[in-house]
Amino acid sequence: MAKKRTGARRSADARLGAPSLELVQGILKSLPGTHAASVLERFQAGDYKGGAELRVEAGSCDNSHDFALALLSVSLFRKYPGFPGASRKKEAAIEKWLACEEQCRQTNERIKAFRSGLYIAPYSETFRLARKKIEKLLGPFRWSKPAKFFNFGPGSTTRLSYSRRHLPFKFGESPQTTFDNLVNAEAVIGLSPVWCESSGGQVVNGLRPCFSLREASKVTTVPKDAFIDRVIAIEPDMNMFIQKGFGGYFRRCLRRVGVDLDDQTLNQALARSGSALGSLATLDLSSASDTVSYEIVKDLLPPDWFEALLSCRTHKSRLPSGVEIDLQKFSAMGNGFTFELESLIFWALCSSVCTETIGREGLRVSVYGDDIIVATADYERVVDVLEFAGFLVNLKKSHASGPYRESCGKHYFHGRDVTPITITKELSHVSKLLLFCNNLTRWAVRQGEGLYRHSSVRQAHAYCVGVLPNNFKRPRIPDGYGDGALMGSFDECCPRRSRRGWDGWIIENSLVPRERTHRSGGVATLAASLSKLEGRAGSYGENQRMGGNFSLHISFHSGLPVRGAAVVGFGDCAIRSRRGTDIRGGQYTVQTLDRRTPCCESSEGFEMDGGLYPRASVGSRSFPLLAPLWRRDRVEFTTGLSGELSQVSEIKEVISYKLGLVFVKQWCDIGPWVP
Repeated sequence: MAKKRTGARRSADARLGAPSLELVQGILKSLPGTHAASVLERFQAGDYKGGAELRVEAGSCDNSHDFALALLSVSLFRKYPGFPGASRKKEAAIEKWLACEEQCRQTNERIKAFRSGLYIAPYSETFRLARKKIEKLLGPFRWSKPAKFFNFGPGSTTRLSYSRRHLPFKFGESPQTTFDNLVNAEAVIGLSPVWCESSGGQVVNGLRPCFSLREASKVTTVPKDAFIDRVIAIEPDMNMFIQKGFGGYFRRCLRRVGVDLDDQTLNQALARSGSALGSLATLDLSSASDTVSYEIVKDLLPPDWFEALLSCRTHKSRLPSGVEIDLQKFSAMGNGFTFELESLIFWALCSSVCTETIGREGLRVSVYGDDIIVATADYERVVDVLEFAGFLVNLKKSHASGPYRESCGKHYFHGRDVTPITITKELSHVSKLLLFCNNLTRWAVRQGEGLYRHSSVRQAHAYCVGVLPNNFKRPRIPDGYGDGALMGSFDECCPRRSRRGWDGWIIENSLVPRERTHRSGGVATLAASLSKLEGRAGSYGENQRMGGNFSLHISFHSGLPVRGAAVVGFGDCAIRSRRGTDIRGGQYTVQTLDRRTPCCESSEGFEMDGGLYPRASVGSRSFPLLAPLWRRDRVEFTTGLSGELSQVSEIKEVISYKLGLVFVKQWCDIGPWVP
């Protein structure tokens, strides 16, 4: 008789026997070079912060291999969370954030005096050109421009904790908003009877949905490095929804001038070129998101755009201590448009400097957040302009001379990739050490240019493998199939070929994530599903087309003829009935979504705002999406969703690991260790 199993299943991701700090010192002892020895010496003396903050001078190394190893040695534990004395990370982050507030206050006073003509700054022409560039790029303000990009962010809000950050929760219950954003929130939810009903509002007679007012964002911290956190401000639900619309529109506009905030590879390629040729300089700003002052935004943006941004901005922030402060910065990290707004400002200022110095658009200016690349000849003046605008250039991470450049997470020395790896999780479990061992292997392959594995980290790799349990010490998988086992070459792994099914190899005894699935239902899930489908249809790329079918069963309670545009659903996934027909129920299958068709129609005196609106095809008919809701018919979704939409209501998260099989269809081999 089988023995009854009780309790939770034990995870295969066992805790390691060796203490975490002992592993850290063992890895440093295994790395060659004086830089690893210097870091180890400070760690052994208890100066963990001093060891984690060591830097490498480009002139101290003769070739790229030596520089790559030195950079790896000083960067490896810069973000390690297991050091003693790291308990004040949150307090240190708050202190730095408040110091940025003081810096923004000083910037606001300086910009006010500059605007009022109390003194003439040497950068008047630069700021004039920057205003002109931004005004030309954005054009006149209309709400239809950001409305195409309205969306929720992926994180928590002031109403919802991180565990309840998923879309069905955000579309349900009573959303929060600031008073200044209340009209925007009403207009957005009013276009969707489904969302209006799920949030507790009334669908008929034009009654407003139920909102709860909150005037302050919530200041909290997230991990950054070993001894200080990063401060973010969690926004109210509807403020974030509107803010994401402005952020999406700014992204699209910047793409027209060569700044693609969805692609870091351009900055990385230019950094490599600057490292090899020396013609381009890389700049990095300290606390860039926290130093975008109120007055610099007011000075550079057109008045209509500034007022629109002001309507969805939170004017106050609540500190963890409970104290509320009036913000001197325009927006903090965590705001839905901060990243795009700072990129727009940096692009305008830097490109204006280049235009001013050579009289025409010269060498390329590339911006990705606070990672900026300009011509080496313009470096000094760009630094002066940015500092006058209230930004602090991080001189340790900015490079205008020498063979070293750094941008968007990539490091180059004489044009060669020397990007280090960092450990961001404590080396306490098998899965964390497997990930580190595989990252060491990837770094060695990168330094060997794919032909071999550079031997400088071979001893450190062997030391970590020796700490692993016996059943994980042999390489089993190739690169590209996760980190549930050690990766290696084909000869090291000797995999077993699959006997049935697809042609390939079967890998046994690999850590496989064990997932937990949360299922949600109700009207809020429907609104979230339609919103998700609208995003797939191309919220951030208008010329995309989505394939696949989904179906909705709809019944109308009014029983009256539905004329004009009867909107069912949410935003871009609304369904519009035929004009002059009586719809009492039926099934509609939307086959394609296309955002390229212009639409400007009127329905019984209600005229739609002009511009690009998406259209959907139902059978042989097509209709505009985001149609005006001039009539509120109560609707009931009798059978809910099917096909692709049903997947949106399932939320999966990894809770542990188990031993399982991995199927490898194509083996991508790596070179051997050199002697």
